[in-house]
Amino acid sequence: MSNLVAGQAVLAPAGAEHGVTNAAKELLTLLVFMAPKPTH
Repeated sequence: MSNLVAGQAVLAPAGAEHGVTNAAKELLTLLVFMAPKPTH
């Protein structure tokens, strides 16, 4: 598990186990980019 701060990014390659948990009291905004378009 990694703790990120504002301005950081993470890459989850296809097939990699991944997830997001907000451990802070502030609202989390998550921006997701996926390419190519998922087929499922």
